[in-house]
Amino acid sequence: MTVTSPPGIAPIALGLVLVIATTTDVRRREVPLWLTLGAIGSGIALSAIRGPDQLGLSLVGFLVGIIPAIPFVLVGGLGAADALLLAGVGVWEGWRFVLAALWWTALAGAALALIARRREQHSFAYVPATAFGTVVAYLLS
Repeated sequence: MTVTSPPGIAPIALGLVLVIATTTDVRRREVPLWLTLGAIGSGIALSAIRGPDQLGLSLVGFLVGIIPAIPFVLVGGLGAADALLLAGVGVWEGWRFVLAALWWTALAGAALALIARRREQHSFAYVPATAFGTVVAYLLS
């Protein structure tokens, strides 16, 4: 169940955000700040409209989405946009959903890392892993 919106809105909103983020990450190796902050801000605004309980769930989702990514951002394994994107997933869908998405994202990221290593690449676009993890979390929820 979505945290911030009527049924069906969150998958569409997050789907659009993830498609744009994946496209820009693969093409330019960057994700626009307006996109990640827009996803977070709109999710928080919608949850605030639904009341303090929903706002609280949304904020917990934000924290559960961003906190596990922070150490990887600090050591250079992830970009800040990757962490903000995960936080956006948490804002829109809540902490339980983002935990599942994080799990599947980590598995997809590990697979991408192995492919990059085999190709002797030192870095790779990580947003496709986040998109994959979020889709799998939707399919299994």
